[in-house]
Amino acid sequence: MQAQMTTQKEVKFVSFTIGDSLYGLDIRLVKEVNTNTNITYVPLSKPHIRGLVNIRGQIVLVIDSSVLFCGKEHVLSPNSHLVILKTIQDFEQVEAGSGIDIKTLPDKPIALLVDSIGNVLSTPANMLEKPPQHMNKDRSKFVQSVLKTDAFFLIVLNHELLIAGDHASIANQNSQTV
Repeated sequence: MQAQMTTQKEVKFVSFTIGDSLYGLDIRLVKEVNTNTNITYVPLSKPHIRGLVNIRGQIVLVIDSSVLFCGKEHVLSPNSHLVILKTIQDFEQVEAGSGIDIKTLPDKPIALLVDSIGNVLSTPANMLEKPPQHMNKDRSKFVQSVLKTDAFFLIVLNHELLIAGDHASIANQNSQTV
């Protein structure tokens, strides 16, 4: 009798640190990781909006993840990076059939400012767990799931909530000024 093979869907995450914690985003949502932290401040913006950056002629809105998750502004260092999310247009061009609902993606480029970049992590989807109930409420609203291993604790972010709000309108208003 032949053993029945079961295939478990594997998911991959781009990992990065914010403060003392390890976070991740579904790799299918990440357009690129960039070291350009020459960010132009946007007056009268919300505290978590760090500003705008020009990446090869494209204006990208930068969200200060440290404000969202640590309650303080990110201090730039040589390890600081931007994790740039794919837009609806990026998915329409190359990701048809990926299983991602493109309506949940931004229509303008958005980046997360992070402390440092980690590795691409792979895990079977069934290893992901709901966020712990004791997690800080302000922080947990951005969390999709967590991955606990003997080596690390990965907080998987919900991209929909990260990009919700008026981020796109700020990028549109300022796209000519950077």
